[in-house]
Formats: sequence, C-alpha cells, structure tokens
Amino acid sequence: MLKSPLWLLIFFLTLVLADQKAKAPLPPPTKLLGGTIRAAPNCDRKIGANARITVHYKASVWGVKELFENTYKKEPIVYRLGRDKMLKGLEQGIEGMCVGEIRRLLIPADLAYGELGVPGVVPPNSALVYEVELIDSLPPWKNPWFWIGIAGFASAYYIVDKKTKGKDEIKASKFLESKLAAGKEGVAVDNVAAATVTEGEKEDSAPVKEKST
Repeated sequence: MLKSPLWLLIFFLTLVLADQKAKAPLPPPTKLLGGTIRAAPNCDRKIGANARITVHYKASVWGVKELFENTYKKEPIVYRLGRDKMLKGLEQGIEGMCVGEIRRLLIPADLAYGELGVPGVVPPNSALVYEVELIDSLPPWKNPWFWIGIAGFASAYYIVDKKTKGKDEIKASKFLESKLAAGKEGVAVDNVAAATVTEGEKEDSAPVKEKST
C-alpha cells in the first residue's frame, strides 16, 4: 500500500518531464529545409532562370508564432529573379516550384538577415519560417522588358561597333597617306640624286682644254 503513492508520484513526474520536453523549443535549422504543403494541380509551369514571378507569403521568426510579414493582406509580390533583391534562402527555396504550389521553407540565419537582422522586426542571427505560394511565373522572353533590354543592347553594340570601325578607317587612311607621302619623298630624293649623278657624269665626260703656251 505504501508503494502505490510512490509509483503515482513517479508516473506524474514522468508525464510532467515528457510534457516539458515536448514543449521545449526545437533548435533552429542550420541549413535550408523545405517541403510542399499543397501541390500544384498540374505542374505545367515551373520557375526558371531569370523568370518574373508573382508570390504570396507569410513570414515569421523561428520559434515565434506571430507573423512579421503577410502579403495575403495586400497585393502579391513581384520579383525578377537574378535582378531584384531577395533573401538567399527564399530564392534558393523556391527553385523548381510550380504555379499553384505552396511550400514551407525553414531558412537558417546565414541565408536570411544574418548578424544584422531587422531592427524591431527580426533579431540578429534568427532563422525564419516562410510559407510561399507561387501565383505566376513568366519566362524572360514573355516579359516585354526583356525585349526592350535586348533592343537597347543591340543598339549600343551597333553604335560602338560603328564608332570603332570609323576610327579604324581613319587610322587606315592616315597610314596610307603617310606611306604615300613617304613614297613621294623617296621618289623626289631619288630624282635629285639621279640629277646630281647626271651632272657629275657630264662634268667628267666634258673634254679638258689644254692651256696654250
């Protein structure tokens, strides 16, 4: 009879310790982790390189229930991959997503805001939890700005190429002029030399008059 209360106490303490262990915060992730919450109905469009994407997301600090950002309360966010600034962990985590898919990402601090954090919002060295929904994804060639950029690059290349060719033509023209001028000077020198030689030959071939005594 004396053992029953003791066993009940041990059992109660075991439950308390197990409950506390279950409530203990999990260590933050040290590498990027992700998983699909909702798959896309049909994955006919995926995020590609330099795509223009439209997303909704919810973001919170690891271990904190409150969200520090929720785009569902406003307009979705548009990013141009490779051009617009985005968290490294977020950009890496959405690779290969399909339009209509929702993915949860656990982003380590070094791929989030790092040692600086965001004052008043994200503490330094904090891991983040993102829940991202891909609304739309357009490849770069379906974006009108892509073709505007291509046209601008082509125009700039044409202008630079034309200027370079013009400079080369001027250099070539000056080079030929200098060569022609040098050739004319050489001919003139040769003519003078020939004339000098001819005069000398005439003097040598002229008869020498004897002096009369």
